[in-house]
Amino acid sequence: MRAGRGSQGPDVKFTAVTARSVRVWSSADGGKTWRAATVKHSGSTWQASVHNPASGAVALRSEVTDAAGDRSVETVYRAYAIG
Repeated sequence: MRAGRGSQGPDVKFTAVTARSVRVWSSADGGKTWRAATVKHSGSTWQASVHNPASGAVALRSEVTDAAGDRSVETVYRAYAIG
């Protein structure tokens, strides 16, 4: 499955993909070190609990794998700030 739209119009429907596993990490030092988050799965919902620093920006990284073994890794630096 491809996630990109290419030359497709904005109304193209994508097929549903069910995640088999979700992993999440957070970083409070700009991505130098990463800390695994606790991820809970219930039905079609995935929820990650991230440990926040006392202050500063938090980066997030996720890895999602589907039933076919396809994998997507996304990193968002400065996803949100504390304080």
